[in-house]
Amino acid sequence: MFKGFGKLLISEFKLFFREPIAAFFTFLFPVFFLFLTMEVFIADPVIEVPAGTGVIEIRVINYVLPNLMVMIVATTSLMSLPLTALNYREIRFLKRLKANPVTAACVIAALGSAFFAVNTTGAGLLTAFSVLVYGAEHQGHLAAFLFSYTLSFLALAAMGFGFIGSLLKTSRTGLAVGQILYFPAMFFSGVFVPLDRLPEWARPLSNFIPFTHAARLMQGTWRGLPLADFPTELLFLLGVLVVGAAVSAKKFRWE
Repeated sequence: MFKGFGKLLISEFKLFFREPIAAFFTFLFPVFFLFLTMEVFIADPVIEVPAGTGVIEIRVINYVLPNLMVMIVATTSLMSLPLTALNYREIRFLKRLKANPVTAACVIAALGSAFFAVNTTGAGLLTAFSVLVYGAEHQGHLAAFLFSYTLSFLALAAMGFGFIGSLLKTSRTGLAVGQILYFPAMFFSGVFVPLDRLPEWARPLSNFIPFTHAARLMQGTWRGLPLADFPTELLFLLGVLVVGAAVSAKKFRWE
């Protein structure tokens, strides 16, 4: 299994870097989007965010940066990762892997690891740009934030692979479903628009969207708040991870 895992992982890296468009949208587009957001759409350098029973003011870059990381993870979980799995099934690549033999767990682990490494590299470049150009500042324990990022990726990737990459039949259908889910989720989760600026009727919906909990967790730990302050977010994401992993394992198809 481990031999097959290594070969698949290396193959995924090679395929990724042969696609300049994929590399652009993973590494450079988030940086460009951050620059556009900060220079065009942000007028006030500070923003009010909920804190306990009141609100506090933080620098807007420290609010925008974690949200953009969630956006990167969301793009992978709802589109890149499941569409890759669906495309491999369509071109019978998975069927050929089965003959090697390679287990389903090995395929899922290799795809997930490759996208995690690429996503983390993109998030690192985005963070470096934010720190050097806009003075973003992480507070508290870095390990807590890295845990939040990793848990968010695993949960959302498992969700996307399980419910799109495993249940749907074609990449065309997967792309349509991913896009239908992606844009409303980004708006109603507070990633694109702060939750307090959403209509009253829309705010309760945010509690049922996994990206909302990922954004709250990553924003909080970036500001230095302990993981213990986010029991709901942790339990919700762990639940999404368990359900997504179970569906992925149960419904995985080679062809």
